[in-house]
Amino acid sequence: MGVKDLSKVIGDHSPGSIRLKEFKGYFGRKVAVDASMCLYQFLIAVRQDGSQLQTESGETTSHLLGMFYRTIRMIDNGIKPVYVFDGKPPQMKTSELEKRIERRAEAEKQRSDAVELGDEASVNKFARRLVKVTKEQNEEAKRLVTLMGIPVLDAPCEAEAQCAALARAGKVFATVSEDMDALTFGSPILLRQMIASEAKKLPVKEMNLNQVLKDFGMNMEQFIDLCILLGCDYVSTIRGIGPKKAFELIKKHECIENVLKIIDQTKYAIPKNWQYKEARRLFLEPDVMDCENVELVWKEPDVEGIVQFLCGEKSFNEDRVRGSLTRMQKGRQAAQQIRIDSFFLWLSFSFWLISVSLQRFFVETEPRMVMHFIFILQFLLFLSISFVSCEDFYHLLGISREADNRAIRRAFKKLALVRHPDKNPNDGNAHKEFMKLYRAYEVLMDEELRKKYDRYGEEGLSDNFKENHQYQSWQFYKDNFGIYDEDKEIVTLSRSDFERTVSEMGEIWFINFYSTFCSHCHQLAPTWRKFAQEMENVLRVGAVNCAEDPMLCHSQGVMSYPSLMIYPHRHFFHGQRQLNQIVAFAMKYVTGVVLQLMDSDIEQFKIKKSEKDTRGWLLDFCEHQSSDCLSELNRKKLAANLRGLVNVAKVNCDESVKLCTLFDRKSGVVYFRPTDGRKPNEAQEINSFDFKEIATTVLTYVPDIPYIDKLLEKIVEAQIRDRSFLVRFGTGEADNNAELKKLSAILTTGEIEVYFADCSKAKDICKNLELTSLPKWILFKKQGSYEIYHGKMEIVHDIALFAIESHSSPLVTLTPETYTSAVNSGDEWLIDYYAPWCPPCLRLLKELRRLHNYVESIKIGTIDCDQYGDICRKANTNAYPNIVWHSGGRSSARAGYVDVNTIVEFIEDARDPIVVDLSPSNFDPLVLNGRKGTVWLVDFYAPWCGPCNQLAPEYKKLARNMHMKKFVHFGMVDCDYHRQLCINLGVQSYPTIRFYSSGSYTVDYPTNWWRDHRSMEVWLRNYLPSRVISIENDFFAKVLDDNEPWLVDFFVTWCSHCIEFAPVFERIAEVLEGRVKLAKVDCGLWPNVCRNVGVTAYPTVRFYGGSRGSHIQIATGVRIESQHADTIVRQVEKELIKIDRLFKIEL
Repeated sequence: MGVKDLSKVIGDHSPGSIRLKEFKGYFGRKVAVDASMCLYQFLIAVRQDGSQLQTESGETTSHLLGMFYRTIRMIDNGIKPVYVFDGKPPQMKTSELEKRIERRAEAEKQRSDAVELGDEASVNKFARRLVKVTKEQNEEAKRLVTLMGIPVLDAPCEAEAQCAALARAGKVFATVSEDMDALTFGSPILLRQMIASEAKKLPVKEMNLNQVLKDFGMNMEQFIDLCILLGCDYVSTIRGIGPKKAFELIKKHECIENVLKIIDQTKYAIPKNWQYKEARRLFLEPDVMDCENVELVWKEPDVEGIVQFLCGEKSFNEDRVRGSLTRMQKGRQAAQQIRIDSFFLWLSFSFWLISVSLQRFFVETEPRMVMHFIFILQFLLFLSISFVSCEDFYHLLGISREADNRAIRRAFKKLALVRHPDKNPNDGNAHKEFMKLYRAYEVLMDEELRKKYDRYGEEGLSDNFKENHQYQSWQFYKDNFGIYDEDKEIVTLSRSDFERTVSEMGEIWFINFYSTFCSHCHQLAPTWRKFAQEMENVLRVGAVNCAEDPMLCHSQGVMSYPSLMIYPHRHFFHGQRQLNQIVAFAMKYVTGVVLQLMDSDIEQFKIKKSEKDTRGWLLDFCEHQSSDCLSELNRKKLAANLRGLVNVAKVNCDESVKLCTLFDRKSGVVYFRPTDGRKPNEAQEINSFDFKEIATTVLTYVPDIPYIDKLLEKIVEAQIRDRSFLVRFGTGEADNNAELKKLSAILTTGEIEVYFADCSKAKDICKNLELTSLPKWILFKKQGSYEIYHGKMEIVHDIALFAIESHSSPLVTLTPETYTSAVNSGDEWLIDYYAPWCPPCLRLLKELRRLHNYVESIKIGTIDCDQYGDICRKANTNAYPNIVWHSGGRSSARAGYVDVNTIVEFIEDARDPIVVDLSPSNFDPLVLNGRKGTVWLVDFYAPWCGPCNQLAPEYKKLARNMHMKKFVHFGMVDCDYHRQLCINLGVQSYPTIRFYSSGSYTVDYPTNWWRDHRSMEVWLRNYLPSRVISIENDFFAKVLDDNEPWLVDFFVTWCSHCIEFAPVFERIAEVLEGRVKLAKVDCGLWPNVCRNVGVTAYPTVRFYGGSRGSHIQIATGVRIESQHADTIVRQVEKELIKIDRLFKIEL
């Protein structure tokens, strides 16, 4: 049903959101198609006599006919569909399904009556109402489109919800469905009438959700409430409220809760147990698969497989089917060719026009000079064309390349408020210009995309990457965007820094997980700001925008917004979102200790010098009847704020008379430090009860970080030290940042001492360290060497985190002398060539500090390319960061930011290269004339080619995954260096991946497949012998009656998860060879086998231990609840141990 009358309401109130376009206008677009809705429409396309299209045996084929020809029409017009099928309906839809059953029964009765009366029109009418898509028809449709090379997804729940999720994630351009609730689920674009019959010549109706919301003056939650009032599949409507009334009520009262308060419930009857909140939640948080992990791959159609299915099994006309498939393949080729041809046609015309103009202009100039000049200008034109469309994203947003996410958001918001099309309605170019800004923002905010852009420019941002073509209204950017970007007390966290700063440091964090699209989140924002201000320096306050990073929120168990969670305990706040309740909850986890002093503690303050504890005391003196003392809350906040620097204590002067007499007071707050020469009665009085004022004042009394003078030279020159020294080199001027005094309290291990150094007094040392800008923090490590901190100079927590990580890491800073020594030593080194202004470089440094936990016996060094540019140029460092592995005269390089796991893989590959560098001297003997039975996969690349560089790590990962197949070899050919070899082999584009078998047989990797290691492995294994046996109806005899153990994969060919799992199962077969037999059963071909075994989902893996003597195996076997190779192997090995024990007992 979708949403009743929503199309009419949109037509009345937002006509500008609807566009009628020709079918061919979607050339090059990817679309998610609600397949379940398609099948229903194809099945109701009954003949004039009321019957459906059927085979001679009476089997319905309407759904296959429609799916086949509509798919071909889309491909023929350059459209790339993804078919999404319904999963299990939500529980709330049960009543709607029951109503449909009742309506179907009534339609059957009315059809019977119409047949008796001979009313042909009514017969056809009621026959359509009886149509229901069966499970078998669903499976047949999946099988067909998979054979056609089209991606198929099984939604966990509603297909239109999954389609909307794909569109929001930028995986596809739009949702194709007739159900209007695709908009309610948040699809930015909905396309209707796209699957209508070509003969009807209907235009495609495109609906834009953002424009709808803008014209309605509603946010997403209000729009959902409107849809619920109009009538959806999950709850009943309020009788008497039609579309006009529903729109007016939501516009005026904003939400259903407010509507229920004001309407006359005697006139408008509210349904009993009306679960509108649950319906709202279903639309806001639908059950969909994580789109970040969805890979959409369009493959070449299996022509013979389609002919066998449609013609051999379903009696379709073979000539028509083959003719249609020929048309489909031509459409695919044309779609690829048109883009290239149109570009070069335009480029050639531009060059010709300039050439003609120049020839006329220089008619009297020497012809040869003219032609040279023309050639140069043509080349410059080509460069300008390349760069016009690739304007630098950092320049567009007016930010530096070091900008963090907060700086990027702030810059984009500032520009959006001025240059948004809503603010420039008369500027026809406003949308185009704003899209440039939005694209720049989108790329730089995504860590992976930013990494690729920094390295390859826009060339690295192919259409395989997520890209959202829809932006929000001007009002949204004004009111809802970047909620906490202006709040210095709140740390906006991204995925890249969450693990290090929150998960690993052990500090107390209170984090607000929110969404920019959540009205409750915006309502909480003022309270959260007040909380952050009140709790500053008591605990750390953070915020995570789940609209920007849903995977991070999901990983933390966040299911609704806003969610407030305390770390490291990972406890959610469940109270009312009021300031006092939030503060009370947070304070339960604060670790500050407030002491209660008695007269027996008086000796603490009589001595002038304490060897045990040189910390000062913050004392709060109180009498029972006096109000001149701190609250319990403020005392605990001060204890947390000043932890490690000052002891915070309360003195009750009614009970501790001697102590109060010693300090000569009965009330008030004082600071006293036994070693500063003052007597207790001369303690420094603090005339405030404000927590922040007291903390600020006390920090001024806390001793400054000491300057290191005489010891500095010894520390710098020492090869080995008894501890690490964190030294801040400055100009010697007074530093007003008292917060830096907290460093020694944070670094509690006793292994790191903190000092200041004055470069005006230690000029030679600072010169030798090449400290060109000050201040600068350096950690001189216990094990020798040092490392320079390149982060924000005055952020205490960042400096402390650097010191802790660097102290335990063997990473060293290299100078020209130590660099030369390292490279020539023959030892194994990993050297990072970086620039301190480069954000990916700084992120990589954090990963390198962790590397020693993963790789042993390797030395790690860094070279600053800003300081030592000549070294980096000689090392061919063209991009930052760039890591190079050196060992015994060999080297291997990799550019760009990578995480620690990828660095480990890089080192393993450098130590033992799994890919062979091929050249004219070894290509023929190894590849073309190699040993019989061996096969080669060869990557032909050029070092200047961006896609080639992106492919290289995936290609090497594929080689590692296939290492157990000793007869499969992997090679790479540098076509820039070995150009003639590549020409002789017919290589025409880069990268080209080619499979060689027995020298003469070759096949190239499809250009329309993704170039990731998983996809390449699926493709490669099609050409390799398998250790997995295909079993048919002989399953029971081969497996159940065998006394040997078996592991069986039950699959279907149309299942994408099955396709992805197939290479994993092959690897398992290699690991378990000789111990367990492996087999696979195609449940599409042998459904009875799978049914008897109890298989209900694909892929399903079962283990059979073997029948021994009187022991008879059960058909269901042992369930393997994993699709991960290592987990499956471990579980199988446990089962083998059980079998071995059982066998020994029997003996």
